[in-house]
Amino acid sequence: MGELRRIGIAALVAGLIWAVLPPAAWAADVTPVFDIVVNQIAVPRGGELRLFGTVDPGPGTSLTLRRRTASGWTDLRTKTLPPDSTGSFRFRLPTSTTGRRTYDVLASGPGLTTTPSGDRTVRVFEAGIRSVHPGPKEYVLVKNVGRVRVNLSGWRLSDASGTTLTLPKHAVRPGLSVRVYTGPGTTTTHRVYVGTRRRLWSRSDTATLDTRSGLRVARLRY
Repeated sequence: MGELRRIGIAALVAGLIWAVLPPAAWAADVTPVFDIVVNQIAVPRGGELRLFGTVDPGPGTSLTLRRRTASGWTDLRTKTLPPDSTGSFRFRLPTSTTGRRTYDVLASGPGLTTTPSGDRTVRVFEAGIRSVHPGPKEYVLVKNVGRVRVNLSGWRLSDASGTTLTLPKHAVRPGLSVRVYTGPGTTTTHRVYVGTRRRLWSRSDTATLDTRSGLRVARLRY
């Protein structure tokens, strides 16, 4: 009898709790699932850089864009997905200053386990055309004026007529300059030789520098 009495009391207590607490309180929190990408891993200063993706569940989920700092994660901005959302989201990342930065997105909301997405690291760089030197040994002086290393591989130097030089792989550290010679030669830390024998630069022209993917890096009219 004593055992039956204990079972009865336990059932009574459980029934009272069920009556007081809403059904949602008995359900386990859902862990959001992310799929995120960035449109570029490296862009020139002022270029367009976006982090976008999907989260499941989507409707009503609050998403906070965060940036990693020396002291941890810093919240940048938050948006809440509408009730009819498919879970898609997009954040524009700041590119007004150069450097390497790491971002993620934090999902939270009622019935959800607060969950971070995987992080993504991007680079914002800046390079400039400092001068153009026509002549038999013509070259263009390019300087890395940002705070991250740039690799010239596949970058293109063009004149006003559209004639283009495609640059070889060559890393330029922050603050350093490199001479890009049109003709042949032996590449060193501060000199890059494209290897063509035709002349490109006239005494008055416009030089432009673009990345492999066609993003404009610099332009100089001389």
